[in-house]
Amino acid sequence: VEESLQVPVLGVIPHLGRDDKDRKEKASTEKERARDLIMHYDPKSLAAEAFRSLRTNVLFMSQENQGKAFLITSAFVREGKTLNVINLALSMAQTGARVLLVEADLRKPVIYSNFGLSKEPGLTDFVLGNYHWREVVNNITDVMLGEFEMDEILKTPGLDNLHIITSGTRPPNPSEILGSDHLRKFIIEASQEYDYVFIDAPPILPVADATEIAPMVDGVVLVYTVGKIARGVLKRAKSSLDNVDAKVLGVILNNVKPEVGPDYFKYNTQYYYGSSPEKGIKT
Repeated sequence: VEESLQVPVLGVIPHLGRDDKDRKEKASTEKERARDLIMHYDPKSLAAEAFRSLRTNVLFMSQENQGKAFLITSAFVREGKTLNVINLALSMAQTGARVLLVEADLRKPVIYSNFGLSKEPGLTDFVLGNYHWREVVNNITDVMLGEFEMDEILKTPGLDNLHIITSGTRPPNPSEILGSDHLRKFIIEASQEYDYVFIDAPPILPVADATEIAPMVDGVVLVYTVGKIARGVLKRAKSSLDNVDAKVLGVILNNVKPEVGPDYFKYNTQYYYGSSPEKGIKT
């Protein structure tokens, strides 16, 4: 992937043992929310460690490029971009940084339901001039008033540092909404108020939405589910971003299954925490 795209791999997210086809658009229970909010519900898991490693690489890239606003997208549908942007934002918030998570996938929004929030008002409502963008920002108070129970909120610290803008009213023309000057000004203003701004956008190849936003941000991160699509398709998506002068920072390899044996991740995790198996690690 690195040789093909000429950008680094920023993170490797392991296979989570689930099928995205079973995903429900409305995550209305704690069990359903826990499937996506890994950094909040399962912070000691191997997947959570993978997101912390991703966070470290993104922090390094942001310091190197002096960027704050990042677009997370994928080449095609069901590659796990929303899962990755949610947990990346949560991991950043858990460090004490002020993080704004923006749901710019206006066609199939799911972030609002993951946090038990109302979809409206949101991004489209302020872009259309009905609200100021600060009026549609959701914080910990809104999460508490939503579908989250208090014991869910207290599971892991960090939610108080995470602010969320939901998708808002579904528009007939998403690409025009996302390509407007209002959105460009918003990204500039939000970058001045927050330490990091993460934007979840639709896949690149099916629709033009992501390429409308990409030139406005400091960097773009591509999510690639290994084995789901051909690497030539991924390269075409990268070319689409290059054509609009977007700055592609790197790739997240999602849903990676260990090729060296089923116990590889288990052995390495146990070794890392000082409790390696009796026979040690086979390298």
